[in-house]
Amino acid sequence: MPTFWLSRFPRHLGVLALAVVTGACAAKTITSLPPASAPKYPEFMRPLVPQAFANLPAAVTSQDRGWQFLQAGDFRNAEREFRLALNTAPQFYPAEVSLGYLELARKEPASALPHFEKALLSDGRDVPALVGGGLALLALNRETDALFAFESAVAVDPTLADVRRRVEVLRFRGLGQDLAAARQAAASGKLDEAARAFANAIASSPDSPFLYRELAVVERRQGNTDAALADFRKALALDPTDAASLVQVGDLLDRRLGVVGE
Repeated sequence: MPTFWLSRFPRHLGVLALAVVTGACAAKTITSLPPASAPKYPEFMRPLVPQAFANLPAAVTSQDRGWQFLQAGDFRNAEREFRLALNTAPQFYPAEVSLGYLELARKEPASALPHFEKALLSDGRDVPALVGGGLALLALNRETDALFAFESAVAVDPTLADVRRRVEVLRFRGLGQDLAAARQAAASGKLDEAARAFANAIASSPDSPFLYRELAVVERRQGNTDAALADFRKALALDPTDAASLVQVGDLLDRRLGVVGE
């Protein structure tokens, strides 16, 4: 407001007008970005901004600023910027992904997960949202769901070496759990349960000959000789030196021939 207008107001009105002007200027104050430094959360995948949002420069700017605050460990300013982006454009789901990572940084995976899920409703192939969701699920001890999220991310982008390693670790861990459950069930005589557990283990590690051999032993105990014979042969195909499977194949064939001969 030009200063000469203030001389026409009563003194208290002039002070009020000046306060309004000063307040308006203060509202426009922009928080300075943190100085450049190594990111505090290098494992977080920075959300992508699709070309479709190129016409939303204010949201894009807030998103970029918020990510810089997050990687500097300034959660308050990061959240303010991400929410500003969403207030500017509610459809701007990269900010939703960022809020998910912010909650992960706060060690609140249960609060992070809904943000990733909401973003995936907008784009089910959004890799940062899939990876973030996987990290949240992993922190919640939902390893099977986390594995699915990471596998989905790798299916979209096969170049994700770190995520691929997470998939391998989770598969190996799941294999160990399935194998232990299968052997325990077999030892307890719960053959149907054992067969299912061995099948799950094979799904995680389809090139392991001993899994087919152990499944075949269970199938033979069930009286399912055709399935047992097929799985012993799979074990031999993967490991021709597997003497135990070779003996079992021979025995099953002998018994089959004996039954036919009778």
